[in-house]
Amino acid sequence: MNASGFQVLAFKVGISLRELLISALYGLLGAAAYPPLGLFPFSLVSIVLFLTLIRERSPADARQVGFLYGFFFALGTMYWLFGIFGIMAVALVGLMALYFALLAMLIAMTDGTRCPHVRRHALGPDRALAPRAAPAPAGDRERSVDPPGGSIPVGNRQNVESHDRNPP
Repeated sequence: MNASGFQVLAFKVGISLRELLISALYGLLGAAAYPPLGLFPFSLVSIVLFLTLIRERSPADARQVGFLYGFFFALGTMYWLFGIFGIMAVALVGLMALYFALLAMLIAMTDGTRCPHVRRHALGPDRALAPRAAPAPAGDRERSVDPPGGSIPVGNRQNVESHDRNPP
C-alpha cells in the first residue's frame, strides 16, 4: 500500500541494467551477421556469448535474458518490417523475442547442477574417470571382483563369484 491507500504492484525484472545492456549488445552483435553488414563470424560469437550469459541461471532469469537478447537480435534483423507494417512490426519482433526466451528457458531447465536428484555421471564424479583394471587371464580364479574405486555389495559379490565358478 502506498500513501494514498492503493496497492502498488511491483514488476520485478530479475536482471540488472548491466545484464540488460550485455544482452542487447550480444543480440545486436548477432544481428550484425546478417545484411546489410553481413559479418557472418559474429553469428557464432553472439550465440556463444549468449549461451555463456544464460549459464548457471534459473529458468526464469534465463527467460528474461533470452527475451532481451532475442528482442535486440530481431530488431537488427527484421528492421525492414517497420517499412511495411509500421509500428505493428513491434509485435512480430516481440514474437521472435519470445522464441529466444523459450529457448533460453529450456536450456536453463536442462542444467543438472541445480537438481539434486540428477547426477552428472552415472558413476558419480569421483569414479567417472577412474581407470579400469586390466582383465585377468582366463585361468585365474583368484582375481578380485571389486571395481577399482570401491566394492560390490555382499549379495552381488556372491552372485559374481558363483558366476565365475560356473560360466554359462
